[in-house]
Formats: sequence, structure tokens, C-alpha cells
Amino acid sequence: ICCYFLFGTSSLALIGLLDSMATAWQVSPAQIAQLVAVHSLTFALAAPLLQILFGHRPRRELICGGLLLLASGALATVFAPDWFSGLLARILMALGAAAIGPAASAQGAALVRPEQQARALATIFAGMTLAIVLGAPVASWLGHTWSWRAIFGLITIAAPLLAWGLWKTLGHR
Repeated sequence: ICCYFLFGTSSLALIGLLDSMATAWQVSPAQIAQLVAVHSLTFALAAPLLQILFGHRPRRELICGGLLLLASGALATVFAPDWFSGLLARILMALGAAAIGPAASAQGAALVRPEQQARALATIFAGMTLAIVLGAPVASWLGHTWSWRAIFGLITIAAPLLAWGLWKTLGHR
């Protein structure tokens, strides 16, 4: 749940932060919205490719490595001086999410008996639902209360912490 919640929130948080990010980077809100589309397209293309290229690696490496990529992209977003830098940061975040999603789904299904796999996957995917109904609105509220950069700062902190916890929890599975 946590992996999907984190990468879902990080991908959707921009929606509530369009105006403040547009003001900071002196672009239109529509240009900031393009970053959501770039993230989605990068994820859609990279998820299967990363699994083809790195699927032989242990899943915990893919998940934790993806979380660290996501954190790197979030940190790059915090310090991005302009839209183009933000675009590159979003691509990095999407590559991290593309490593996380399939590996987390497979790992979750592998941890339970075959007859429980559907329930396990539903639980994992609930993280994305929570990102939509809770993560994105809270990110929007906090972004307006603090700043949009603070939201990506929180993601920068949360992703490595989650990676560390999962690394310890998953062992060599």
C-alpha cells in the first residue's frame, strides 16, 4: 500500500499545485499540467521496459531502487529553477515509480498463498486509491499552507525511509 500511495501521491500532487508552481517558474498552469502527462507517459513506457531490463534482479532491489529514484526526482523538483528542470525531475520520478509498481505488485502477490493473491493485489492497489482520495488533496492543502517545494521535500524524505523499511522487512525475498 505504502509504495503505491507514495508514488501515486507524488504523481498527482501537481494537480493541486498548478498555480503556485506556474508562478514560481513563470509559466502557465497548462504547462505545469503537462508535467502530469509527461509523468504518466514515462511511467507507461518505462514500467514494462524496466522489468524486461532489470526483472532478473531481486524485487526488493527494484522497489527500493525505484524509491530512491523517486526521492532523487523529488529532491530535484525542490531545487528546480525552471520548468525544464522540473520536467527532467518528473521523468526521474516516473522512472522510479515505473520500477516500483510492477515489482511491488509481484512481491505482494508472492508473499501470500495463491488463493490469497487477488486480495493481496487489491490491498496493494488500494494505495493508489488512497493517493487519489487522500494524498493528492492533502498535498494540495499542505502545498498552499507551506509551499509546493515542501511537498516534494516531504516525498524526498518519505521515499528513502520507506525504502529502508522495506529493505529490512523483505530480507532477501
